[in-house]
Amino acid sequence: MAKTHIDKYIDYLLGEGVAKGTIRVYTKAVEQFLTAIGKSNPEDLTEDDIQKYKTWCNTKGNNGKPFDKNSLIPKYSGVKIFITEVLKKPESWKKRLKTSSVEVKPKELLTEDEIKRLFSASKHDKRDNAILRTLYFTTIRRSELQNLNIEDIDFENETITTWNGKGGHHDVRNIHPIALKSINEYLKIRYVSPKPYRRKGEKKQDYENRLNDVQKALFLNRAGTQRLGITDVHYLLRRYGAIAGIKKRLYPHLLRGSSATHMSNAGMSLVEIQAQTKHRSLETLTKHYINPSKERVKKVYTEVFNQFSDEQIPKPQPEIKPMPEPQPKSQPEDDKTDKYIALLEKGLIGREDFLKLMTSENKQANLVGYM
Repeated sequence: MAKTHIDKYIDYLLGEGVAKGTIRVYTKAVEQFLTAIGKSNPEDLTEDDIQKYKTWCNTKGNNGKPFDKNSLIPKYSGVKIFITEVLKKPESWKKRLKTSSVEVKPKELLTEDEIKRLFSASKHDKRDNAILRTLYFTTIRRSELQNLNIEDIDFENETITTWNGKGGHHDVRNIHPIALKSINEYLKIRYVSPKPYRRKGEKKQDYENRLNDVQKALFLNRAGTQRLGITDVHYLLRRYGAIAGIKKRLYPHLLRGSSATHMSNAGMSLVEIQAQTKHRSLETLTKHYINPSKERVKKVYTEVFNQFSDEQIPKPQPEIKPMPEPQPKSQPEDDKTDKYIALLEKGLIGREDFLKLMTSENKQANLVGYM
């Protein structure tokens, strides 16, 4: 019975255009919900079961520990849709699954230098290098990267089209020539398995559909049998992060936030960044993605208010120290040597008196010829 309800739930989400990744999260949340309340038949659900589920989530749901606030938001959202749209329970029931606003955790974004090191570390693998450059230069999400087809790359107009992104939209973004060059080099060596294996239990039509999908997909797994998987992108990021000596936690969405911040630091306006990242909300963009550097804020702040420096804020004057009072020059000592010599020559003083006078004046050096 539960399986039937889950199938109905997935059909409803697909009909609403919910992204496949979100469907997986919501479906898992509903399965956890049914396990937590111990109901094999969802039709037997009561309003008290909602409180039972909340208690489970906030005590031991996360491997014996409570879930954090951010983890509860998608879980509660998935369960609320299941309760109201599949089980047709009253709206008042889902109001009991109220969560607080998202707790914004500071992201340790990558610097421009770290991005360059990632590119350098992967330059010998054309596929991986193209993947990293595409993620960073286009700001697309991991799921959008996985769904890219070769025909979605417009080399002439330097744009990229993404389909089935968050919210079921398709968008056209700019893609830098640096990324286009890497993609072009990768396409020259792109490997497609000539005869992909048929999975156990895979129907013939599903197998043929997968073969057709492989032919048009841009990025494939190493075996060339299917599109990139979730773990493929995470793995290559961690691998090249280790080679580049980056100690931060690396995940695909970090490149998106880092790229948005670097555009902001370079002077792009929020509206321009929104046009490239395709965020539907400026509030989300500024709250969760853009984290301008302190240096950038300081630089712009100073430039904005420099206009007031001449009129409003007097420029600091250098400290002028007073010149010291001039000291009177000492008068040279009165040299009486010539006077004493004249007295000696005129016979007014004797030789002994002359010597005494010269010695008292410390003029021994002038006594040459008189000793």
